[in-house]
Amino acid sequence: MFERELRVWIGGGVRREVWVKLEFLYRQRNFPPRRPADTRMVVDASGEVAGVLHRWVRQGTGEWLAVVSFSVPYLDRNPSVGLELVEQLVPSEAVRPRKYGGPRRAR
Repeated sequence: MFERELRVWIGGGVRREVWVKLEFLYRQRNFPPRRPADTRMVVDASGEVAGVLHRWVRQGTGEWLAVVSFSVPYLDRNPSVGLELVEQLVPSEAVRPRKYGGPRRAR
């Protein structure tokens, strides 16, 4: 049953800031989208959220998965408060580096 060997490549404690594309992870299946009457504890799984990349792992098919921690915001609350997801496997296409410009030079 468990004959396959799990091979994990760990990039030495990466911990990089990334953006996570929620729409790539949680695809909308209802068209047109229905908005629930009661929005308590309903998450907004659209757009991108800030996350932290911990490491990369490789699937048996050769594709890379990112191990990422991020927060999915609730619809009825402050956007900074959300459902915390810790060390989730995310396809590599769903993450991109978070860059805030290059280093500044002294004048």
